[in-house]
Amino acid sequence: MNETHTILKMSRLCNAPLVAVALFAGMTLCAASSYGAQSQIDTYVFNKLQRLGIQPAEPCSDEVFIRRVYLDVIGTLPTAQEVRDFLADTSLKKRD
Repeated sequence: MNETHTILKMSRLCNAPLVAVALFAGMTLCAASSYGAQSQIDTYVFNKLQRLGIQPAEPCSDEVFIRRVYLDVIGTLPTAQEVRDFLADTSLKKRD
């Protein structure tokens, strides 16, 4: 299987996020089912981890999740209010 890496750089001057879409054809999609894959990308990652013999990490706490997402996407920490709002959200899909 061919693989590639994509690196995206976000500009703080741009209001619209830059989005990359990867399409994987002919992949085996069954091995990731035991890990709870929610998307084709999850399935690909979980299958790769399984082939490498790496156990996926457990899901992180909401506090860690919001910090990681903000740092990864916009390169800064969330405000205290953004954290409070996220932690107060009881929706099951708040991480989607």
